[in-house]
Amino acid sequence: MATQSNTPVRHRRRAAALVEAAVVLPVCVLFLLGLLELSLALVRHTVMAEAARRVARAAIIHGTNATSAQGHWGPAIVSINAAANHPAAASVRDVLMTLDPAQVQISIQWPDGGNKCDQRVQVGVTYRHQPLIPIPGWYDHLDLQGSSTMRIAH
Repeated sequence: MATQSNTPVRHRRRAAALVEAAVVLPVCVLFLLGLLELSLALVRHTVMAEAARRVARAAIIHGTNATSAQGHWGPAIVSINAAANHPAAASVRDVLMTLDPAQVQISIQWPDGGNKCDQRVQVGVTYRHQPLIPIPGWYDHLDLQGSSTMRIAH
């Protein structure tokens, strides 16, 4: 009695495995890239919040009562990038990590109209996040921002 060969069954199993891999692998890669992109954007958003807090903390000690060595900031609106030669920019450069300081915009305003003690300083920091894999018309950039408002101490 002759035995039948299992060769056709093995070929069908390999073909089924290839089809399954062709369907599942792109989905898994897309999911992993999405997680990487989300993580990078979240870290950069957190950096924007910390940068705004640091600039606000630096600004609250540069009011009208600050010594001449410290210097006075405001009440004129300041709009610079983090690469500028300004003490506010210098206060955030070490926290920017993977970001290009020239791409990080800093704005400082005094909503109460002055820089006297107990008046407020408001800081906004923005960055245009470029995704690893842009999708034109849907996800080609993400504007990240952080803001902080504090009362002037000096």
